Amino acid sequence: DFTNAFTAEAWIRVKQFNKNNEAIISKGDAWGIRREGTTDQISFYINGIGTVTGLTNVNDNQWHHIAAVFNGTQLRLY
Repeated sequence: DFTNAFTAEAWIRVKQFNKNNEAIISKGDAWGIRREGTTDQISFYINGIGTVTGLTNVNDNQWHHIAAVFNGTQLRLY
């Protein structure tokens, strides 16, 4: 159950995505930061809470800092 706030962060450099919804950080199906479907964007999800998706193309062979924040009620992705 996700009732407490937490933040997960990662530095990523994508040369090429290999599969749909490819995990970057995850805890099984409970929560994760991943590639959003077949797009070049990142999403943050918590099962039973929701999903937020970024607008930035991260499939560009450049470094990106990702921070996924859950404040106990809302999801944010930076």
